[in-house]
Amino acid sequence: MRQISKPKIATPMCLLCIVDDCAGEALATVVDRSLSDARITRERDELIRRRGQPDMMVSELPMDAPRVREPLATGRK
Repeated sequence: MRQISKPKIATPMCLLCIVDDCAGEALATVVDRSLSDARITRERDELIRRRGQPDMMVSELPMDAPRVREPLATGRK
């Protein structure tokens, strides 16, 4: 008799995407189960090492903002 396994629970994922606004080019993309401030800094520093220091950097999520640990609500019921 074959046993049917239960589906695994989806694991929330974090996405870091660094985009050049002028060219619309994704310069770096990182997907992981968690992204610490240190990991984000390492990715930024690696990008600066490869491409040089940009004139300006803008973050859509302030570093002091609370981390979202749950999927966002879709508003559907």
